[in-house]
Amino acid sequence: MPNEELKLECPYCHHEGRQVKAGLRDGVQRFRCQYCSRRYSPQPKHRGIAGETREQALELHATGLSASEIARRLGLKPRSISNWVHTAAAHKVKDSTKAIDLAGNGAAPLLPSMKANGRKVHRATIHDVAALANVSTSTVSNYLNGKGRMGEATRGSIRSAITQLHFAPNSWVRAIRERKSHILGIVTFGLGDLGDYRQQPIVVGILGGINRVAGERGYNILLYTAQYDSANISDGTIFLDGKIDGLIWVGPQIGEPQHAHAARAGLPVMGLLAREDMEGVGYVDIDNVKAMEQVVAHLVEQGHRRIAYASSTINQPFLDRLKGYRQGLMAARIPWEPALVAANKAITRCWFRDGRTKEYEVTIDRWLAMPDPPTAIVLTTDGWARWVMDYLAKRGIRVPEDIAVTGFDDTDQAANSATILTSVSQDFETIGQLGAEGVINMIDGASCEECRKLLTGKLVVRQSSGRPRIDSTN
Repeated sequence: MPNEELKLECPYCHHEGRQVKAGLRDGVQRFRCQYCSRRYSPQPKHRGIAGETREQALELHATGLSASEIARRLGLKPRSISNWVHTAAAHKVKDSTKAIDLAGNGAAPLLPSMKANGRKVHRATIHDVAALANVSTSTVSNYLNGKGRMGEATRGSIRSAITQLHFAPNSWVRAIRERKSHILGIVTFGLGDLGDYRQQPIVVGILGGINRVAGERGYNILLYTAQYDSANISDGTIFLDGKIDGLIWVGPQIGEPQHAHAARAGLPVMGLLAREDMEGVGYVDIDNVKAMEQVVAHLVEQGHRRIAYASSTINQPFLDRLKGYRQGLMAARIPWEPALVAANKAITRCWFRDGRTKEYEVTIDRWLAMPDPPTAIVLTTDGWARWVMDYLAKRGIRVPEDIAVTGFDDTDQAANSATILTSVSQDFETIGQLGAEGVINMIDGASCEECRKLLTGKLVVRQSSGRPRIDSTN
């Protein structure tokens, strides 16, 4: 009595039916496909090395690498590589013969795995292309890499097979072979607000600049979505697993060693909106010290002598702005008055949008209650300046008639084109472009010192920084 045919799908050629029992192995029923003659277990026990690793090894072999070199790169045994190569060669011959039999009449063979019945099919490999074009995998590899000699008929066969199979070379195999992934990693703040450009024009502009240069120079982007304090990103080792060739970190905070750790391990790293003289790290930022000096000089020119200041202290740009504020006062021969300054870690936590308290309102009330209150308030972001202006309006205090207010970054105009806020403009798209160029140049061998740039901020004067109602110089 012939073996019973069962309605199973062969995992090799994906045909249904004509699957017959073929004995037991370790107590598990085996079957044989009468189309491709291969034996299999419908639910085999997982053992050995992952199929993806085998596929990478075979594709590396097709590029001309020896079994020993492939084994060294993938952490395998040379004998395993050799066995896979011989097995793949034998299957290629069998599959090619069976495909031609199925196609018939000299028609282009339909590879068994490429059924057009709506089922999910496996992605075509270089071996599928070679079988369909009736050439060796080495010939296909030479075609893809523009190497070797071959006739136009051979090129046409390979080109036709690639088109028919929708084949694309495995980028990970290429990365292993070249030791480059052609991917740039990016860590940035503000991802939660990207749905509204007005909430994060800084990040949107920077990402746009990075993407433009990366595309022009043959790189893709990998955006890390983990938070700074996430366990997945806290020690920086996540960046060293070979996925990326270089890292761009937008707005690194003080005390975050992750990008420095990656740089010390040899990964090219660029910090944007950060002037940090750290070993192995390049940067692109504006000269925040000079920019804030311009703000103070402008207010002094308008007649202000009592100038209050509020700032975060989470990263170097904010510290540089505080330095610029102090130097601006010194240049105008205005004495430093600690009571007019709110710049510390406590203020940073209280003034940020998420979870902020009424501390900023308490600070403003304290300034306004002074015997000689400030006639101008300098803020180090446009967001903070907007909160201050809104609170002053609630108290019936007019800007700039009663008190002047300045911001920084010139992002308020993105949300309100009619803004009256005086601010310092930064070209965030250019910062992103220079950051991408810098990290790619570092990948190509440039030193981090060659990839450090300070740009000039532009003071944009509007109505909010007008002259005080009573000239405080008198």
